Amino acid sequence: MKHQYGRKTQKKVSDNEYDRFFKAISKKYVDPAKKPEEQKYLDKIHFKAEGNIEFQSILYIADRPTYDMYDPNKNDGGIALYVKRVFITDSIPDFMPRYLSFLRGVVDSDDLPLHVSRELLQESTVLKVIKKKLVSKAISMIRRLAKDDQTKRKEREEEKAAREADPDYEEDKELAETPEEEEFNYIRFWRLYGKQIRLGIMEDPVNRPRLVKLLRYKSTKSEFYFTSFEEYVKRMPDNQEYIYFIAEENIDKCRMSPFLEELRKRNFEVLYLTDAIDEYMIQQIPSFEGKDLMSVTRDDLKFGDEDMKDIREKQDELNKEFLPLTHFFKENLGDQIQKAQISTRLSSSPCVLVAPKYGISANMARIMKAQALGANMNEVNKMMLKQRILELNPNHVVIRELLRLVASNKNDPTAKSVAHLLLETAMMRSGYVIENTALFSSRIYNMIEQSMNIRDEDEDEDFEDEEIVEEEEPVQAPADPDDAPETEAHEDL
Repeated sequence: MKHQYGRKTQKKVSDNEYDRFFKAISKKYVDPAKKPEEQKYLDKIHFKAEGNIEFQSILYIADRPTYDMYDPNKNDGGIALYVKRVFITDSIPDFMPRYLSFLRGVVDSDDLPLHVSRELLQESTVLKVIKKKLVSKAISMIRRLAKDDQTKRKEREEEKAAREADPDYEEDKELAETPEEEEFNYIRFWRLYGKQIRLGIMEDPVNRPRLVKLLRYKSTKSEFYFTSFEEYVKRMPDNQEYIYFIAEENIDKCRMSPFLEELRKRNFEVLYLTDAIDEYMIQQIPSFEGKDLMSVTRDDLKFGDEDMKDIREKQDELNKEFLPLTHFFKENLGDQIQKAQISTRLSSSPCVLVAPKYGISANMARIMKAQALGANMNEVNKMMLKQRILELNPNHVVIRELLRLVASNKNDPTAKSVAHLLLETAMMRSGYVIENTALFSSRIYNMIEQSMNIRDEDEDEDFEDEEIVEEEEPVQAPADPDDAPETEAHEDL
């Protein structure tokens, strides 16, 4: 029988038998075009639960997801239930949580009756206990996979440091170019089933603390390999109080984001969240190991030194100095922004648009718009989307020159044009969408014309309408009729 290995102890089952068993139970879940020898698994766990309720089980993590893993209407589950070696079913609704749908395996119990209906199984207390134990064991298996990779990475780094200390050291190019997922099994698991772990954090509050430790992201200090929250905390400098993250469409946009300027300057690490589900999932993780998580794209960004007297006094002076400019932006931009304020997160960019603490971020707006009903965003979401805050860099030459223009004449047309142009460029760099692209293009063209000293169109038209009168030379009559120019003779019609 297929489940015979589930009745054996782990020591009595060989690796070859585990492989054959996995191929046998996973036939209906793989691509028919794939050869049997290509069916593999990343890891397995074989255990026997003892106590008031006893059962035995083998669980596998397949090396690739099934084609219907994200189908909410699929009936077949990955775990087959046996009672006293007799197959009962593999399609019990909600037997395993959705985020563990990638598991394959069998469960064999002696505490369930052989003749039992599906309705009774759903209400069975025994089955609920089995489910709880299976979920716990599955998470332990995944964490073991992650821990093995951490140990392997640490050993590799130590070996590399020892080799680099050798004057005759030459880097192994073949090893250096090996993709991370081929060398580390958990990284391969994360690329395959990372969405499932995120989904588990959202749907399973009981196991959330354990699942958070399985998250892996790239960051400003680990752009070429994945890092965990635990590794992030260990690298934090003494003056860093928060775990910073940025949610964007891809890694490149994260790297080039103006939101990272001051954080890079302070040597604070920022995690790159690039999956759409991250925006929803991260809201379920307010802190990790006593460190609060903080988005770098929101208004409440803190660096931990805001309460220092000299920092606070300097910020108050800047706010007072640039008060005419912040009022000018709000008056001219109207309801396009909630307010304008002096920024502490910028060092090279002139301005940036940030979302309020409890508002809709630019990345969340992009995700919502891409959904099936995103085009029909309700009025509440549209209103929240406009509650953006324009932050100005007080050290940027453009902002200081604009302050000078506004101080001398707040109705200066150049200042008004620049204010709108700064807002629209900030929208693009911050991830928002410019609604009136024609008007934005017109402003860009006007700036190009001014920089090239090109004459205005109105002046050009006036110039073309002017009549240029040229003096005509007088035509003298020929003295002799024979000298007159010959003309063509036309026949009368």
